[in-house]
Amino acid sequence: MELQMLKNAFALILLNLFAVISVTANTRFVDSVFSEIEKETVTYRSAQYYSGDSVVELKMDIYQPKNDEMDNRPVVIVLYGGSFMNGNKDDVAFSVPVSDYLAKKGYVSVAIDYRVGLNMASMDPAEIIKAAYRGIQDTKAAVRFIRANADAFKINTDEIFLCGYSAGAIISLNQSLITEEKFRNIIDDTAGLGPLETGDNLSFSSSVKGVAGFAGAVIDTTWITVEAAIPMICIHGNEDVIVPYDSGYVFSTAGLPYVFGSAVINSVLKRLGLNSKLITYPGEGHDFVHKLSGARENSIDSVALFFSSLFTSGVEKQHFVDRTRRQTGVRQALISSNIYDLTGRKMGNSQRVSRSVYIRYNRFKNKTDYKKILFAR
Repeated sequence: MELQMLKNAFALILLNLFAVISVTANTRFVDSVFSEIEKETVTYRSAQYYSGDSVVELKMDIYQPKNDEMDNRPVVIVLYGGSFMNGNKDDVAFSVPVSDYLAKKGYVSVAIDYRVGLNMASMDPAEIIKAAYRGIQDTKAAVRFIRANADAFKINTDEIFLCGYSAGAIISLNQSLITEEKFRNIIDDTAGLGPLETGDNLSFSSSVKGVAGFAGAVIDTTWITVEAAIPMICIHGNEDVIVPYDSGYVFSTAGLPYVFGSAVINSVLKRLGLNSKLITYPGEGHDFVHKLSGARENSIDSVALFFSSLFTSGVEKQHFVDRTRRQTGVRQALISSNIYDLTGRKMGNSQRVSRSVYIRYNRFKNKTDYKKILFAR
Protein backbone atom coordinates (compact mmCIF):
# COMPACT_ATOMS: atom_id res chain seq x y z
CA MET A 1 0.00 0.00 0.00
CA GLU A 2 2.76 2.41 0.98
CA LEU A 3 4.69 1.48 -2.17
CA GLN A 4 1.66 2.26 -4.31
CA MET A 5 1.18 5.59 -2.58
CA LEU A 6 4.83 6.47 -3.25
CA LYS A 7 4.42 5.58 -6.91
CA ASN A 8 1.30 7.74 -7.18
CA ALA A 9 3.02 10.65 -5.43
CA PHE A 10 5.99 10.35 -7.74
CA ALA A 11 3.66 10.34 -10.74
CA LEU A 12 1.80 13.43 -9.56
CA ILE A 13 5.07 15.32 -8.98
CA LEU A 14 6.17 14.50 -12.50
CA LEU A 15 2.77 15.43 -13.84
CA ASN A 16 3.01 18.84 -12.28
CA LEU A 17 6.42 19.35 -13.87
CA PHE A 18 5.55 18.23 -17.35
CA ALA A 19 3.03 16.44 -19.47
CA VAL A 20 5.57 14.97 -21.86
CA ILE A 21 9.33 15.17 -21.79
CA SER A 22 11.14 13.64 -24.74
CA VAL A 23 14.89 13.33 -24.28
CA THR A 24 17.07 12.07 -27.10
CA ALA A 25 20.84 12.26 -27.23
CA ASN A 26 22.02 12.91 -30.78
CA THR A 27 25.66 12.57 -31.72
CA ARG A 28 27.12 15.05 -34.15
CA PHE A 29 28.72 13.49 -37.26
CA VAL A 30 26.65 10.33 -36.74
CA ASP A 31 23.05 11.58 -36.37
CA SER A 32 21.24 14.46 -38.03
CA VAL A 33 21.54 17.27 -35.48
CA PHE A 34 20.93 20.36 -37.62
CA SER A 35 17.76 21.26 -39.45
CA GLU A 36 18.95 24.21 -41.55
CA ILE A 37 21.80 24.32 -44.05
CA GLU A 38 23.61 27.18 -45.79
CA LYS A 39 25.15 26.77 -49.24
CA GLU A 40 27.86 28.81 -50.93
CA THR A 41 29.19 28.37 -54.47
CA VAL A 42 32.82 29.14 -55.37
CA THR A 43 35.16 28.44 -58.29
CA TYR A 44 38.06 26.24 -57.25
CA ARG A 45 40.00 25.82 -60.52
CA SER A 46 40.13 26.32 -64.27
CA ALA A 47 41.28 23.47 -66.50
CA GLN A 48 41.48 22.35 -70.11
CA TYR A 49 38.46 20.52 -71.48
CA TYR A 50 39.21 16.97 -72.62
CA SER A 51 39.39 18.05 -76.26
CA GLY A 52 41.92 20.74 -75.40
CA ASP A 53 40.07 23.45 -77.30
CA SER A 54 38.57 25.29 -74.33
CA VAL A 55 38.97 26.01 -70.64
CA VAL A 56 36.27 25.12 -68.12
CA GLU A 57 35.70 26.69 -64.73
CA LEU A 58 35.07 24.11 -62.03
CA LYS A 59 32.88 25.08 -59.12
CA MET A 60 32.02 23.62 -55.74
CA ASP A 61 28.97 24.02 -53.53
CA ILE A 62 29.90 24.24 -49.86
CA TYR A 63 27.12 23.02 -47.54
CA GLN A 64 27.39 24.08 -43.88
CA PRO A 65 25.11 23.75 -40.87
CA LYS A 66 23.43 27.08 -40.22
CA ASN A 67 24.55 28.93 -37.08
CA ASP A 68 27.21 26.32 -36.37
CA GLU A 69 29.74 27.42 -33.76
CA MET A 70 32.30 24.66 -34.25
CA ASP A 71 35.45 25.89 -36.00
CA ASN A 72 37.39 22.66 -36.73
CA ARG A 73 34.87 20.69 -38.72
CA PRO A 74 35.59 17.62 -40.86
CA VAL A 75 34.90 17.85 -44.60
CA VAL A 76 33.37 15.37 -47.04
CA ILE A 77 33.87 16.03 -50.76
CA VAL A 78 30.97 14.57 -52.75
CA LEU A 79 31.32 13.41 -56.37
CA TYR A 80 28.43 12.56 -58.71
CA GLY A 81 28.24 9.72 -61.22
CA GLY A 82 27.70 9.91 -64.95
CA SER A 83 30.02 7.47 -66.75
CA PHE A 84 32.61 10.27 -67.10
CA MET A 85 30.45 11.67 -69.90
CA ASN A 86 27.99 13.92 -68.08
CA GLY A 87 26.89 15.25 -64.70
CA ASN A 88 27.67 18.13 -62.36
CA LYS A 89 27.56 19.19 -58.73
CA ASP A 90 23.82 19.91 -58.99
CA ASP A 91 23.05 16.21 -59.46
CA VAL A 92 19.76 15.72 -57.60
CA ALA A 93 20.14 11.93 -57.44
CA PHE A 94 23.33 11.91 -55.37
CA SER A 95 25.43 15.06 -54.87
CA VAL A 96 22.70 17.39 -53.61
CA PRO A 97 20.85 15.04 -51.21
CA VAL A 98 24.06 13.46 -49.91
CA SER A 99 25.71 16.84 -49.32
CA ASP A 100 22.61 18.13 -47.56
CA TYR A 101 22.28 14.98 -45.42
CA LEU A 102 25.94 15.07 -44.34
CA ALA A 103 25.78 18.78 -43.51
CA LYS A 104 22.80 18.12 -41.25
CA LYS A 105 25.02 15.66 -39.41
CA GLY A 106 27.48 18.48 -38.78
CA TYR A 107 30.02 17.95 -41.54
CA VAL A 108 31.04 20.58 -44.04
CA SER A 109 30.08 18.81 -47.25
CA VAL A 110 31.39 19.97 -50.60
CA ALA A 111 29.75 18.94 -53.87
CA ILE A 112 32.26 19.51 -56.66
CA ASP A 113 32.28 19.68 -60.42
CA TYR A 114 34.96 17.67 -62.17
CA ARG A 115 35.70 17.50 -65.88
CA VAL A 116 33.46 15.16 -67.84
CA GLY A 117 33.55 14.23 -71.49
CA LEU A 118 35.71 11.84 -73.46
CA ASN A 119 36.53 10.97 -77.03
CA MET A 120 34.95 7.60 -77.72
CA ALA A 121 34.92 7.94 -81.52
CA SER A 122 37.73 5.41 -81.74
CA MET A 123 36.21 3.20 -78.99
CA ASP A 124 39.59 3.29 -77.28
CA PRO A 125 39.19 2.09 -73.66
CA ALA A 126 42.14 4.28 -72.72
CA GLU A 127 39.85 7.28 -73.07
CA ILE A 128 37.86 6.17 -70.01
CA ILE A 129 41.04 5.79 -67.98
CA LYS A 130 42.15 9.26 -69.08
CA ALA A 131 38.80 10.69 -68.02
CA ALA A 132 39.29 9.13 -64.57
CA TYR A 133 42.78 10.67 -64.45
CA ARG A 134 41.36 14.13 -65.20
CA GLY A 135 38.76 13.64 -62.49
CA ILE A 136 41.49 12.72 -60.02
CA GLN A 137 43.44 15.84 -61.00
CA ASP A 138 40.35 17.95 -60.30
CA THR A 139 39.59 16.23 -57.00
CA LYS A 140 43.15 16.75 -55.81
CA ALA A 141 42.84 20.42 -56.76
CA ALA A 142 39.58 20.64 -54.77
CA VAL A 143 41.26 19.16 -51.69
CA ARG A 144 44.13 21.64 -51.97
CA PHE A 145 41.68 24.53 -52.39
CA ILE A 146 39.81 23.49 -49.24
CA ARG A 147 43.04 23.30 -47.25
CA ALA A 148 44.15 26.68 -48.57
CA ASN A 149 40.86 28.21 -47.39
CA ALA A 150 40.50 26.28 -44.13
CA ASP A 151 40.01 29.35 -41.96
CA ALA A 152 37.24 30.74 -44.14
CA PHE A 153 35.32 27.45 -44.09
CA LYS A 154 36.17 26.60 -40.45
CA ILE A 155 37.45 23.14 -41.25
CA ASN A 156 39.94 20.69 -39.80
CA THR A 157 42.50 20.07 -42.53
CA ASP A 158 43.41 16.68 -41.05
CA GLU A 159 39.87 15.37 -41.49
CA ILE A 160 39.03 15.48 -45.21
CA PHE A 161 37.10 12.62 -46.82
CA LEU A 162 35.80 11.67 -50.27
CA CYS A 163 32.41 10.19 -51.11
CA GLY A 164 31.48 9.33 -54.70
CA TYR A 165 29.00 7.39 -56.78
CA SER A 166 29.82 5.37 -59.93
CA ALA A 167 32.36 7.44 -61.91
CA GLY A 168 32.70 9.65 -58.82
CA ALA A 169 33.43 6.55 -56.75
CA ILE A 170 36.08 5.40 -59.21
CA ILE A 171 37.76 8.80 -58.91
CA SER A 172 37.51 8.73 -55.11
CA LEU A 173 38.77 5.17 -54.63
CA ASN A 174 41.74 5.62 -56.96
CA GLN A 175 42.69 9.11 -55.80
CA SER A 176 45.06 7.97 -53.07
CA LEU A 177 46.34 4.94 -54.98
CA ILE A 178 47.39 6.29 -58.35
CA THR A 179 50.76 7.80 -59.22
CA GLU A 180 51.91 9.14 -62.55
CA GLU A 181 54.28 6.19 -62.89
CA LYS A 182 51.46 3.68 -62.26
CA PHE A 183 49.30 5.52 -64.75
CA ARG A 184 51.95 5.38 -67.47
CA ASN A 185 52.17 1.61 -66.96
CA ILE A 186 48.62 1.17 -68.25
CA ILE A 187 48.29 4.12 -70.65
CA ASP A 188 50.91 4.80 -73.31
CA ASP A 189 49.63 8.16 -74.52
CA THR A 190 49.59 10.75 -71.76
CA ALA A 191 49.95 13.77 -74.03
CA GLY A 192 48.11 16.82 -72.81
CA LEU A 193 47.14 15.39 -69.43
CA GLY A 194 49.84 16.98 -67.31
CA PRO A 195 50.90 15.94 -63.80
CA LEU A 196 48.44 14.68 -61.20
CA GLU A 197 49.08 17.73 -59.05
CA THR A 198 48.26 20.60 -61.36
CA GLY A 199 46.69 24.01 -60.90
CA ASP A 200 46.77 26.31 -57.88
CA ASN A 201 47.62 25.86 -54.20
CA LEU A 202 50.39 23.38 -55.00
CA SER A 203 52.05 23.95 -51.64
CA PHE A 204 49.11 22.22 -49.96
CA SER A 205 48.60 18.46 -49.69
CA SER A 206 45.87 16.67 -51.63
CA SER A 207 45.77 13.69 -49.25
CA VAL A 208 42.51 12.57 -47.66
CA LYS A 209 41.67 10.60 -44.52
CA GLY A 210 39.16 8.10 -45.89
CA VAL A 211 36.95 7.25 -48.86
CA ALA A 212 33.39 6.07 -49.44
CA GLY A 213 32.63 4.51 -52.82
CA PHE A 214 29.10 3.79 -54.03
CA ALA A 215 29.23 1.31 -56.93
CA GLY A 216 32.90 2.03 -57.54
CA ALA A 217 36.04 0.16 -58.58
CA VAL A 218 39.81 0.40 -58.71
CA ILE A 219 41.73 0.22 -61.95
CA ASP A 220 44.47 -2.11 -60.69
CA THR A 221 44.57 -4.08 -57.43
CA THR A 222 48.37 -3.89 -57.33
CA TRP A 223 47.91 -0.20 -56.58
CA ILE A 224 46.41 -1.17 -53.20
CA THR A 225 49.41 -1.27 -50.89
CA VAL A 226 49.99 -0.67 -47.21
CA GLU A 227 51.81 2.54 -48.09
CA ALA A 228 49.20 3.93 -50.50
CA ALA A 229 45.83 2.73 -49.25
CA ILE A 230 43.61 4.65 -46.87
CA PRO A 231 40.48 3.49 -44.98
CA MET A 232 37.67 2.68 -47.41
CA ILE A 233 33.98 1.88 -47.12
CA CYS A 234 32.40 0.43 -50.25
CA ILE A 235 28.66 0.16 -50.92
CA HIS A 236 27.58 -1.91 -53.91
CA GLY A 237 24.83 -4.05 -55.42
CA ASN A 238 26.15 -7.51 -56.20
CA GLU A 239 24.27 -7.70 -59.53
CA ASP A 240 25.81 -4.51 -60.94
CA VAL A 241 26.44 -4.85 -64.70
CA ILE A 242 27.78 -1.28 -65.13
CA VAL A 243 30.60 -1.32 -62.59
CA PRO A 244 31.22 -4.92 -61.43
CA TYR A 245 30.80 -5.86 -57.79
CA ASP A 246 33.67 -8.36 -58.11
CA SER A 247 35.72 -7.81 -61.27
CA GLY A 248 35.03 -7.46 -64.96
CA TYR A 249 34.62 -5.06 -67.84
CA VAL A 250 32.75 -1.81 -67.26
CA PHE A 251 29.31 -1.92 -68.87
CA SER A 252 29.94 -5.70 -69.18
CA THR A 253 31.56 -4.93 -72.53
CA ALA A 254 34.76 -6.69 -73.57
CA GLY A 255 37.30 -4.18 -74.81
CA LEU A 256 36.36 -1.54 -72.27
CA PRO A 257 38.53 -1.22 -69.13
CA TYR A 258 38.67 -4.25 -66.84
CA VAL A 259 38.25 -3.10 -63.24
CA PHE A 260 37.96 -4.49 -59.72
CA GLY A 261 34.86 -3.71 -57.70
CA SER A 262 33.94 -3.34 -54.06
CA ALA A 263 34.14 -7.03 -53.10
CA VAL A 264 37.69 -7.31 -54.42
CA ILE A 265 38.75 -3.98 -52.90
CA ASN A 266 37.49 -5.06 -49.49
CA SER A 267 39.18 -8.46 -49.79
CA VAL A 268 42.57 -6.96 -50.69
CA LEU A 269 42.40 -4.34 -47.94
CA LYS A 270 41.42 -6.94 -45.34
CA ARG A 271 44.22 -9.24 -46.48
CA LEU A 272 46.68 -6.39 -45.94
CA GLY A 273 45.24 -5.73 -42.50
CA LEU A 274 43.88 -2.34 -43.53
CA ASN A 275 40.69 -0.58 -42.47
CA SER A 276 37.86 -1.57 -44.79
CA LYS A 277 34.10 -2.02 -44.69
CA LEU A 278 31.82 -3.53 -47.34
CA ILE A 279 28.05 -3.04 -47.52
CA THR A 280 26.38 -5.29 -50.09
CA TYR A 281 22.88 -4.91 -51.50
CA PRO A 282 22.01 -8.48 -52.58
CA GLY A 283 20.31 -8.83 -55.93
CA GLU A 284 20.64 -5.13 -56.72
CA GLY A 285 22.24 -3.46 -59.71
CA HIS A 286 24.02 -0.19 -60.33
CA ASP A 287 21.03 2.00 -59.48
CA PHE A 288 20.33 0.64 -55.99
CA VAL A 289 21.12 4.00 -54.43
CA HIS A 290 18.34 5.62 -56.46
CA LYS A 291 15.94 2.72 -56.70
CA LEU A 292 15.61 1.42 -53.15
CA SER A 293 13.70 3.52 -50.66
CA GLY A 294 16.01 4.60 -47.86
CA ALA A 295 19.13 3.00 -49.40
CA ARG A 296 20.94 6.30 -49.89
CA GLU A 297 20.19 7.62 -46.40
CA ASN A 298 20.90 4.33 -44.63
CA SER A 299 24.17 3.95 -46.53
CA ILE A 300 25.23 7.51 -45.74
CA ASP A 301 24.45 6.80 -42.07
CA SER A 302 27.00 3.98 -42.31
CA VAL A 303 29.47 6.22 -44.13
CA ALA A 304 29.15 8.94 -41.48
CA LEU A 305 29.71 6.41 -38.71
CA PHE A 306 32.76 5.02 -40.54
CA PHE A 307 34.27 8.46 -41.12
CA SER A 308 33.67 9.54 -37.54
CA SER A 309 35.57 6.48 -36.31
CA LEU A 310 38.65 7.80 -38.11
CA PHE A 311 38.84 11.20 -36.37
CA THR A 312 42.23 11.62 -34.71
CA SER A 313 42.94 15.34 -34.58
CA GLY A 314 40.77 16.99 -31.98
CA VAL A 315 37.35 16.70 -33.60
CA GLU A 316 34.89 15.84 -30.85
CA LYS A 317 31.57 14.12 -31.42
CA GLN A 318 29.25 16.62 -29.81
CA HIS A 319 26.14 15.30 -28.08
CA PHE A 320 22.97 17.31 -28.52
CA VAL A 321 20.12 16.75 -26.06
CA ASP A 322 16.73 17.60 -27.52
CA ARG A 323 14.10 18.26 -24.86
CA THR A 324 10.54 18.71 -26.07
CA ARG A 325 7.97 19.95 -23.53
CA ARG A 326 4.32 19.99 -24.57
CA GLN A 327 0.85 19.54 -23.12
CA THR A 328 -0.60 17.63 -26.05
CA GLY A 329 0.08 14.24 -27.48
CA VAL A 330 -0.17 12.25 -24.24
CA ARG A 331 -3.36 10.49 -25.26
CA GLN A 332 -1.93 9.65 -28.68
CA ALA A 333 1.25 8.34 -27.10
CA LEU A 334 -0.74 6.16 -24.72
CA ILE A 335 -2.40 4.27 -27.55
CA SER A 336 0.99 3.19 -28.90
CA SER A 337 1.74 -0.51 -28.65
CA ASN A 338 5.18 0.16 -27.18
CA ILE A 339 4.36 1.45 -23.69
CA TYR A 340 6.12 0.06 -20.61
CA ASP A 341 5.90 0.80 -16.92
CA LEU A 342 8.93 1.69 -14.82
CA THR A 343 9.56 -1.98 -14.05
CA GLY A 344 9.92 -2.71 -17.76
CA ARG A 345 6.60 -4.52 -18.18
CA LYS A 346 4.64 -3.85 -21.34
CA MET A 347 1.35 -2.14 -20.53
CA GLY A 348 -2.01 -3.26 -21.85
CA ASN A 349 -4.67 -0.86 -23.03
CA SER A 350 -6.70 -1.16 -19.84
CA GLN A 351 -3.69 -0.43 -17.67
CA ARG A 352 -2.85 2.85 -19.38
CA VAL A 353 -5.88 4.75 -18.15
CA SER A 354 -4.57 5.08 -14.60
CA ARG A 355 -2.33 7.89 -13.45
CA SER A 356 1.18 6.52 -13.46
CA VAL A 357 4.62 6.92 -15.00
CA TYR A 358 5.43 5.09 -18.19
CA ILE A 359 8.31 4.69 -20.61
CA ARG A 360 7.48 4.64 -24.28
CA TYR A 361 9.93 3.18 -26.77
CA ASN A 362 9.52 5.02 -30.05
CA ARG A 363 10.81 3.16 -33.08
CA PHE A 364 13.00 5.14 -35.47
CA LYS A 365 12.67 4.96 -39.25
CA ASN A 366 15.31 2.26 -39.60
CA LYS A 367 13.14 0.06 -37.36
CA THR A 368 15.99 -1.03 -35.13
CA ASP A 369 16.76 1.84 -32.76
CA TYR A 370 14.48 3.22 -30.06
CA LYS A 371 14.35 6.37 -28.01
CA LYS A 372 12.79 6.55 -24.58
CA ILE A 373 9.98 8.97 -23.83
CA LEU A 374 9.17 9.33 -20.13
CA PHE A 375 5.75 10.75 -19.39
CA ALA A 376 3.17 10.94 -16.63
CA ARG A 377 -0.60 10.77 -16.88
